[in-house]
Amino acid sequence: MPLSAPPTPSPDLLVAFDLDQTVVHSTHSKEAYECEAELQALFAEAEPPAPPRRDPRGQRQRHFTVLVFSGLLIEVRPGIRRALKRISRVASLAVCTMAEPEYVNVILGALDPDAVLFGDRVLDRSHFPRGTKKAIPGEWAGAGTRALAIDDRPETWDGSTAVIGVDPFYGSTATTDDASREERRSQSEYLAVIADVIEQCGGDPAVAVERFERRGECPRRKRDELQSSSSVRRRRPGEIATAHPGT
Repeated sequence: MPLSAPPTPSPDLLVAFDLDQTVVHSTHSKEAYECEAELQALFAEAEPPAPPRRDPRGQRQRHFTVLVFSGLLIEVRPGIRRALKRISRVASLAVCTMAEPEYVNVILGALDPDAVLFGDRVLDRSHFPRGTKKAIPGEWAGAGTRALAIDDRPETWDGSTAVIGVDPFYGSTATTDDASREERRSQSEYLAVIADVIEQCGGDPAVAVERFERRGECPRRKRDELQSSSSVRRRRPGEIATAHPGT
């Protein structure tokens, strides 16, 4: 069987990621308010001191799946770190979100503490006047640069950017180790499909979108199968209330 061709770098391709329900999922939690200081102290002791690149809370927690911030539990989508590293080999990465700056800094402190993936290519709510849609700034989209967005809500973009509309990530609902492993595997496979189509698109966002629509499998199907078993349940109303810090 012939080996597949290695990914071809495309310096003219920019891939912008949304955060909420795309890269992470956040929920308000009474317990998060009560134990936030204790958890942060624990995480601080777990790693040697280092100058924080972004927000120190995210810096200390960069190896953990769940972050704690201002009464929020922030769950990182399984497989996202590997997908980001793969995509960064063939494109420049950016963040484009309607979330508040401090919240964004905590997440990026966990995902990219040394700014090797996103650099300074980060747009948060402060960059978008109320009522405007997301768009790639002109200084990012230089001559010949083509942009692709990864977002669970393609309708939030201004129409000038190709968008891969991903299945929203609503966090884990597993209550057993086996179910949790299955959820992580399903999410990782889904993100691997996104990385595959970007690696193979030759720097053309339209090709990436077309290939994803042909190949993409929604993890929700796996989740529906899991929820039909006794090992998985949804959180009861009032147990944890969903928060939407941004889009």
